[in-house]
Amino acid sequence: MRSPLLMLFPAALSLLLLAAPAPQGGTAWAASPVLESAQQKYDNAQFAEAVTQLREALSSGQVTGADQVAARALLARCLVKSGNRLEAKQAFKFVLRQQPSWRPDPNTAGPDEQEVFQIAQRELTAEQIDAGSRIPASLSFAFGSGSGDNEDMAEIAVAGGGKDKYDVKSQIGGAVRFPVSQNWSVEFELQRLRATNKDAFPPPSTAVYEITAYPLSLSLYRSAWSNRWLRVNAFAGAGILSSAISKIDLLFGSVPLSVSGQQNGSYFHAGLETEVLMGRRLALAGRFMGRSAKASDVLDEFGFDAYGTASLKNREINFSGVAMTLGLRAYIGY
Repeated sequence: MRSPLLMLFPAALSLLLLAAPAPQGGTAWAASPVLESAQQKYDNAQFAEAVTQLREALSSGQVTGADQVAARALLARCLVKSGNRLEAKQAFKFVLRQQPSWRPDPNTAGPDEQEVFQIAQRELTAEQIDAGSRIPASLSFAFGSGSGDNEDMAEIAVAGGGKDKYDVKSQIGGAVRFPVSQNWSVEFELQRLRATNKDAFPPPSTAVYEITAYPLSLSLYRSAWSNRWLRVNAFAGAGILSSAISKIDLLFGSVPLSVSGQQNGSYFHAGLETEVLMGRRLALAGRFMGRSAKASDVLDEFGFDAYGTASLKNREINFSGVAMTLGLRAYIGY
């Protein structure tokens, strides 16, 4: 039976595709006679006439929907050419509020139009961040705890009198997040997972077991709710469980022996995140997630049994289950 977390991955990819920027548009798209006529005036350097025509069309309702966005974009470009940069900036902001992925075509829009558009984009982004409606780029560091009993691997320790479950240690991780639209962001994250066990040998003999793994993932974050002081995000992602290592350190009297194996596995997670802002550039972030984190056949290169009873073959590292993290996030996208 497929894991529910595995089924989330295609959905996350689909959401990422939907959030991707739309194609650029620098001309008037010629979607209606009014826009076609105004575009011709722009092409003939009749900017004042184009401004008058577009204002009348917008105020009278001759253009609506997508044509209205196109008309505002062309109006902004004509206003720049007419020397009215302030009003042009406001027109560009209107376009970005309606269609955040819109960009002037660099092949048709001159440097003066590009400059005013960039000013409008920066100002609108700052306004949205202040209002809590846009999430900027950020860096984060977090620690936490989660599932990781590794009962399959623990059977080796049980053969020597150890526990039937590993003791899960605190996990740590760091991430960098980038916005791709007003409410969507992508995050690259690296974590460290660790669990230990030991046998019940009488001194001086010892047997210590350690499992480590480093999930490297790409996640898609969606802003579910936000204001100036609090943000709630939903996320889903996938990657690899890199460098999943099972290590056994044995000491029989004065004779040491070390056995270790390493594999890469799969990693998937999904959950909710809450951020409490402690200023414009810093937030306390907590996450609750479900995850699938597995690597198989870690010790298969060894052909002997542990203590003559538990085979090292077909052993799996498994940190699947639930996890919680708490950390700090520093915003850098201002």
